[in-house]
Amino acid sequence: MLPKALLLAFSLSVASLHAQGVNFLKDKWSNVLAKASQENKLIFVDAYTTWCGPCKMMDRNVFSTRKVGDFFNENFINVKIDMETGEGPALARQFGVRAYPTFLFVNASGETVHRGLGYHEPDDFLALGKEALDADNNLYAQKQRYEKGDRDPEFLYQFALQLYDAQDEDYPLIAEEYLKTQKDWNTKNNLDLIYKTSDASGSAMFDYFLKNKPVFEEEYGTRAVNGKIQYFVQNEIYASRQTGDQTQLKKLLKILHPGRAEEMLARLQLSFLAQNEQYDEYAKAAIDFYGKYKAENWDELNEVAWLFYETVDNPSQLKHAVKWAKQSIKMDPNYYNHDTLALLYHKLGKTKKAIKLGKKAIALAHESGEDCSSTENWLRTIGAL
Repeated sequence: MLPKALLLAFSLSVASLHAQGVNFLKDKWSNVLAKASQENKLIFVDAYTTWCGPCKMMDRNVFSTRKVGDFFNENFINVKIDMETGEGPALARQFGVRAYPTFLFVNASGETVHRGLGYHEPDDFLALGKEALDADNNLYAQKQRYEKGDRDPEFLYQFALQLYDAQDEDYPLIAEEYLKTQKDWNTKNNLDLIYKTSDASGSAMFDYFLKNKPVFEEEYGTRAVNGKIQYFVQNEIYASRQTGDQTQLKKLLKILHPGRAEEMLARLQLSFLAQNEQYDEYAKAAIDFYGKYKAENWDELNEVAWLFYETVDNPSQLKHAVKWAKQSIKMDPNYYNHDTLALLYHKLGKTKKAIKLGKKAIALAHESGEDCSSTENWLRTIGAL
């Protein structure tokens, strides 16, 4: 038995440990709203999923800290809600949660007054909580100000950025409304706003972004600008798949790839079919594509031939893959394309050719220092090694 003094010290230490970090309430959403009403507090919702890496980092690095815990426990009713189980999916739809983690600050009436997105360091997260408590400047207050008719340019600029940070769907509309007040879009602030908030191809901001691509590349780097353009393209691919209308996608590709728009459209469709595992359509589209256009390098041909090996069983279609693998070898003979051709021959029942190419692949691997254990294991299973 511990002495009373030590026992008391131990008890205080345990209590102190429990006091550290954010205390999350586990209860039904209706009860959480009622508690917020009773205590006259906002609700802080950590909208998370079990597979979200940044969500786990928030748990480990932020919610567990004393300063975050002290502030949030004093000022909010805190709840963690898995957006994929229980009440989560319905709440995700209600609050427009599309990325994780999303941080919602909700009043007792169930209205969102502020929100944030993504991993925050402790000090940044505290700043987000303080913004939510600022009834004159949080997101709800700004929306009210806008709805009452405030169109001051500086307000619109800050409001657009605030909406963007919260990933509120209205941020492109407010950004364009602000830009209509500007004679010169080529200022540092305006370029920043356009770069951040131009989301829809065909919009005035997007058209300006493309027409002034070198300006944005100088400011943000070629890689970043190309990445943003690729984001536009992916959005248009998805939209065209949903609507069946490729007009905007073709227009975009004509701007990005003059003279090669049809080829690039076909490439994107191939990529889409492969990523979505629509292999029957992919096989037909690939045969059509490589009948019209040339591959850019050996690796491209080897990749499509390998995908045929993995997903296609039709012998006539596999013969196309054999041709591509041979062309790949002519461009650059190496272990990978020899291995692909060997396995294609084996799948077509041409065992002697398969063994010959397999052994050639192993020899090339030994020369280049590549790992060829999978090829050796395959040859052993058919008794050829």
